[in-house]
Amino acid sequence: MYSGMTSKALDWQKKIRKFVNDELIPWEVHAEMNKGELPQEIETKHREIALSLGLSGMGIPKESGGLGLSMFEQMIIWEQLGRVTNALSWCFPEVQDWMTNNFT
Repeated sequence: MYSGMTSKALDWQKKIRKFVNDELIPWEVHAEMNKGELPQEIETKHREIALSLGLSGMGIPKESGGLGLSMFEQMIIWEQLGRVTNALSWCFPEVQDWMTNNFT
């Protein structure tokens, strides 16, 4: 079956799905029952994993230190992150490409 997705996009989908399934979804009920708040060590763990995956620089050009992902690849990532409550999916700072384009 042809999905129309590149192998790179499929790799991102698989990687982020694993992060969501293994690390975020187990904390979904806790976040919902506690005004979106998690224990600090869990927030730190989620942020560290997200940053190690490079999620804070998805759309930033590679030459500026980002991943240089296409809009489609970013959408694939956000589709997976969107499977959990916002309190969990916003676990990392995200620099927008317009910031580096206009201020570098």
